[in-house]
Amino acid sequence: MKVLFVCNDLDYFLAHRVALARDLLARGDEVLVAAGGVTEHNSGREPGLRILPLGLDMHRFRPGGDAALVRQLFGLIRRERPDMVHTFTAKPNLFGSLALVFARLAGRPVPALVMTFPGLGKIYEPGDGIAHRLRRSVVTAVYRLARRFNDPVVTTENPFDARFLATHGIARGERAVVVMGAGIDTGAFTPAGRDGAPVVLFAARLIAGKGVRLFIRAAEELGSRFPEARFVVAGPLDEDNPDRIPREEIDAAVARGAIEYVGNVGLADMPGLLRSADVFCMASMLREGLPRSIIEAAACGCFVVASNQVSVRQVVRDGETGRLFETGNQSALTTALGEALADIAGTRRKGVRGAELMRELPVSEDDVSAAFRDAYDLALGRV
Repeated sequence: MKVLFVCNDLDYFLAHRVALARDLLARGDEVLVAAGGVTEHNSGREPGLRILPLGLDMHRFRPGGDAALVRQLFGLIRRERPDMVHTFTAKPNLFGSLALVFARLAGRPVPALVMTFPGLGKIYEPGDGIAHRLRRSVVTAVYRLARRFNDPVVTTENPFDARFLATHGIARGERAVVVMGAGIDTGAFTPAGRDGAPVVLFAARLIAGKGVRLFIRAAEELGSRFPEARFVVAGPLDEDNPDRIPREEIDAAVARGAIEYVGNVGLADMPGLLRSADVFCMASMLREGLPRSIIEAAACGCFVVASNQVSVRQVVRDGETGRLFETGNQSALTTALGEALADIAGTRRKGVRGAELMRELPVSEDDVSAAFRDAYDLALGRV
């Protein structure tokens, strides 16, 4: 089988989806990855993959550039003739499915299509502005068109998103499949006994929607009550994102003594960082799929304090392995973190239970690869 992956950014693919590609290669399949952000450095990092650069702006819809992207994908599919196209995230899902519509209209052979929605994206975030509603209507119409022409299998990371896509006509109900995340390396993300001063960790892209400002304000308030506690922020400064947090704002919080900022932590160093923490904070206000960070954190024995979202409730047991708080509620986040720090011994015991739960759930790389192979069989009509 020849599989073409389409994604926003090659670094994203290599960080989050490469285990699936390796699984397919090991089974004798041919794997192509069409992505934005291809550089000389990352294009040769993973042996066996054919990397195809895409002209793609992952943050903004631009009519001219997006039309060129559809043409590029149409030409790529016509030239490579894959058996399966698997797209990830909003723009590849939208424009990849549209390219297949044009291929079918042109009488070309059309591969099976699997679209993965790690979350529903900003387009389906609540919003009442006319422009927002118009964009959402147009995007939904394109997805419905793709469903009529291609009947894709869509995968989401929680049942709510699967129902949403089926209800809005983007996928047939029986072809909306839940896959729990991108999969983690369960051999690398393991717990370690913790003692010493408490550490609270926030690790995410530094954009406003991820809730870093909520975390900083909570750290400032709790620092005086728990002077021995450390509040650590890790993550990249997403300079090209309109929702970015300026570096100056992070530096100012460090200068005030509210937080420590350790920068962008590489994949190889993430297990060690998580094992150094007692509490992991996920304060996102975005409509998340199933944040990989909380699975990794829980697997490393962190007590998880997280926004109360449907996806998060799949892996965090409120009061048992973590604490859920009302999304975007500053006071509720501060209270939840304060309670965790007030009984740090109990918090650490609950973190151990969270690690046990991760070993029970289908969140490993092998589990997720098997789930995607099942989705491929469904898309190809094998089941």
